[in-house]
Amino acid sequence: MTTKLNSFTLPDNVINKMKDKLKLSTSLRVEVGFILCSEKPDNILHDELHCTGGTCSIYIPSKPCKKGKRVGGFHVHPNDDSDPSIADISSAYDYGMECIGNTKDNDIKCYIRKDKNYDYNTHKNIETIRTLCEEGDSSKKDIENYLQITDSLKRTLLNTVTIR
Repeated sequence: MTTKLNSFTLPDNVINKMKDKLKLSTSLRVEVGFILCSEKPDNILHDELHCTGGTCSIYIPSKPCKKGKRVGGFHVHPNDDSDPSIADISSAYDYGMECIGNTKDNDIKCYIRKDKNYDYNTHKNIETIRTLCEEGDSSKKDIENYLQITDSLKRTLLNTVTIR
């Protein structure tokens, strides 16, 4: 059963690859993922550029798709839930969506930009907040502030779709 993500269609074969990445992340205990690409006129998503990261992060290069246009990404949080980090929120806003799986609950959520069109100033503000968050220390107060900020940005800028 395919899933609609705004104007895009997430087909079963890509959902199955996401689920395979959940299993791989569980065994390796690191983040794994890939970019999501789409071709017009059907806007059916496909996967490209599979990557492996570390226990806390993954770097997926900002390379263009071989076929179509990059419209987002997918990665797994091996030790956490599917809530997006500030970097994930930035990526979701920049490209249009970011899907995140987690090994704790074995679920996948896609975060899709509410704004139909990208706004440079909004993205610049997210990146400024990201820099400030990353400069904070690991005190309980800073962590609580970080969680409040990311939750607020998620609710304000992104819609959430759970993939079954």
